[in-house]
Amino acid sequence: MAEPSLRFAARLIDTLLFFMLWFLMMLAGTGISAAVGGGEIEGTASNVFTVFYVFNFFLLPLLLEWSQVTLWGRSLGKLILNLWVVRADGGGRVTAGRALVRALLYAPGHTNLINWLLPWSLTNVLWSLRDKTFRQCLHDKAAGTVVVQVRG
Repeated sequence: MAEPSLRFAARLIDTLLFFMLWFLMMLAGTGISAAVGGGEIEGTASNVFTVFYVFNFFLLPLLLEWSQVTLWGRSLGKLILNLWVVRADGGGRVTAGRALVRALLYAPGHTNLINWLLPWSLTNVLWSLRDKTFRQCLHDKAAGTVVVQVRG
């Protein structure tokens, strides 16, 4: 099982990478909105910006978390630190459904660093310190997953 400190480091890397992507997406949304509005963000341009904002704040973190775990079995931060997300019932590949449950319960908490201080986010991630058997966070328990470290 992966050490909580390594999981935290991987999530910090993921959050920093996510922030950079979020910033670029918001910059693109602002540019497109300004182009649509002829230099002003009013009317239709304001609606375009709102769509970008809602997508980036709510859907982008879910899509990133879900797609990375579904496709690669880990996020970029976990890739860097040789961590994998696997099924708790045998260590196999995580299905898209389990990855979605995991993302829905976790991803909203890492859209920005302030969310790390909310009660759900803290309880979710600190649960791994209480769980001595599998070191699962609550999003792992709900999805039936564990995070393991591959040495080598």
